[in-house]
Amino acid sequence: MPAYTNTVTSTHQDFTWTGTTGSFDNIALIPGIEYSAQLEVERQFALDINGSATIAAFLGSEFVSTQDKRQVFVIPNQYITYNTTNKTITGFTLSNYVYTYYLTTDLNQSSPQYIYVPNISTSVNTLFTVRRKSISNQALVTWADGGKLTSSQLNLQTQQLLFLAQETADRINTELSNATDIAYAIADGAITYTKILGDGVNAWNFASPIITISPTSNLHATTRLYTLNSIYNHGVITKDDTAPTSSAVDILETAATAGNSGIWFDPKLGQLQVWAGNAWVALVGVPLSTNNIVDIGSTQIITGAKTFSSPLGATTFSSTLGVTGATTLSSTLGVTGATTLASVGVTGAATVGTTLGVTGAATLSSTLGVTGAATLSSTLGVTGAATFNSTDYLKIPVGTTAQRPTSLATGQIRMNSSLERPEWYSSIQSEWLPFSFDFNYGTQKAIFGYGYNGGNVSMTNLVSNTGIVATDTTGVGSARYSLSAAGYGTDKAIFGYGYNGGNVSMTNLVSNTGIVATDTTGIGTARIFLSAAGYGTDKAIFGYGYNGGNVSMTNLVSNTGIVATDTTGVGTARRENAAAEYGTDKAIFGYGYTGAVVSMTNLVSNTGVVATDTTGVGSARYSLSAAGYGTDKAIFGYGYTGAVVSMTNLVSNTGVVATDTTGVGSARYSLSAAGYGTDKAIFGYGYTGAYVSMTNLVSNTGIVATDTTGIGTARYGLSAAGYAQF
Repeated sequence: MPAYTNTVTSTHQDFTWTGTTGSFDNIALIPGIEYSAQLEVERQFALDINGSATIAAFLGSEFVSTQDKRQVFVIPNQYITYNTTNKTITGFTLSNYVYTYYLTTDLNQSSPQYIYVPNISTSVNTLFTVRRKSISNQALVTWADGGKLTSSQLNLQTQQLLFLAQETADRINTELSNATDIAYAIADGAITYTKILGDGVNAWNFASPIITISPTSNLHATTRLYTLNSIYNHGVITKDDTAPTSSAVDILETAATAGNSGIWFDPKLGQLQVWAGNAWVALVGVPLSTNNIVDIGSTQIITGAKTFSSPLGATTFSSTLGVTGATTLSSTLGVTGATTLASVGVTGAATVGTTLGVTGAATLSSTLGVTGAATLSSTLGVTGAATFNSTDYLKIPVGTTAQRPTSLATGQIRMNSSLERPEWYSSIQSEWLPFSFDFNYGTQKAIFGYGYNGGNVSMTNLVSNTGIVATDTTGVGSARYSLSAAGYGTDKAIFGYGYNGGNVSMTNLVSNTGIVATDTTGIGTARIFLSAAGYGTDKAIFGYGYNGGNVSMTNLVSNTGIVATDTTGVGTARRENAAAEYGTDKAIFGYGYTGAVVSMTNLVSNTGVVATDTTGVGSARYSLSAAGYGTDKAIFGYGYTGAVVSMTNLVSNTGVVATDTTGVGSARYSLSAAGYGTDKAIFGYGYTGAYVSMTNLVSNTGIVATDTTGIGTARYGLSAAGYAQF
């Protein structure tokens, strides 16, 4: 476990413009989101004031809007050039960025007050501040019923919340550490102001009471609030009257009329005193009948119910606390000795530094922190966060398969002693499932679909999570071939486009149980010989193809299976290439035919942006196939170079394509491939000179197995995708 700290994280960075660059490399940002959506740049400059106007007058003027006040300091992102590789600013385009603001409504007076905001200087030594400003008007991750949790989505959601909290803390820390004037003035019973003198590094240092509420008549009619003169030196709280009379007081003093409560510290006597109804008395020894303060310096025996409503607040017991009845604490409870409670209800924070034993029901509405052993003999219900900071272990229920509970709910976990593995219950699958070490990538099953065997076919073959191919299922949408397919939505798939006597613009969605839906038509340009892959953890992309000529075109697919309109000009136009997901959330298109056989790839970012061509990546070929494997890598396989080949090229989790590996099963082309079993892949079917019914499994290290034949109807020009996250 890492060593945790609780320091304020800086979310801003100052830099001096060099004339060509300014760095913000110390600011952590969320990958995959444009810098302009996460950053705000402030300039530092002197305001040119005309007449008697001041900067304070400008910032406090009712005639200048809040938006305009911010506009003076904040540079719009459209005028800033970011270098996303080096985390620097490389330029500003602000030649006419000038404002003049009038601070009065009478513009005809002889000397109107106004403020002139100059051009932003981009000369050397100009000062700027880059401040992270994370997206706060929308969630980066939106959950839907039936959706599956992935660690990347949870981390993204947590990172958004953490960054927003860090930015709030940093803003408070930096702004409150600077010298500030508090300018409040209210007559009679008033709040008077003073200056806060803080050097931003050492302790806060106050010259006099920050706030004084002064009553005009009854001395004890109004509560007076003070703060420390010096935090580190137990400085005094000055008074505006003579009660109490024993000199200055420390911490807090609340004067009160008879019957009310108060507490203060007398430095001469070195003791805390409380208001006992008609006089200030020492805290130790106050009788219980006052209902104000209980002396906890010695043993107290309480035989009945007792409510402490005094300003005591936090309660700390340095010895044993034993309570045989119900205990409800609305403030902090700190116990350094053994604690045994027959029943406990805590609505505030509870921290126990030693053993906690509860033999009855325990309900906690806030944080429970236990650094020693915690034994609960009855139900524990926690409606807030539950954090276990031990370096030892957390023991979950253990039982056989036959001992599984009969009252079932999603999220139940247990250790199955019959199977020697932990398991959890899924109400969607209506079964107990084993824990998986990877929910970021990969699907459990796969599906081969459609194709040609002397005629177009409407046919699928499901693949189990162990790579077993099922017999044919027919009548699954319009018969066609030379289409493509990909996974989407973490557990579903989509077939798209193809040829059925003419090029078609048609898709068929596949559920997470392998059921193929009816045709959806008219989504993007009709074409054949294209390819598809998943990206962004839950979306897909169709790319390239042929519609009377080779095209450079993609169509993105949302995580609900909606196909977007064409995006053109995405790398060299070509057909009969292949595509696969890699790196858990990115994709790669590779190889193909442009009028010549090519060795070429185009990487796809986790937002679906296709990069320019990368050439010379293994032997040029077309009519090949590709799939993801090993949770974050991919493999291209087989194809036609002018001859049918048995050849693969592995792709690393950064999108680097390896050299050829030959002799990996029977040479063939116009086949298909998909991931299965979380981290493995399968190549299937194709044409060797004849239609074949043949598969080759790929291990999670990219090793291709020998041929397995006779599984479903022989055909070529089909497609395949992974589905079913479970």
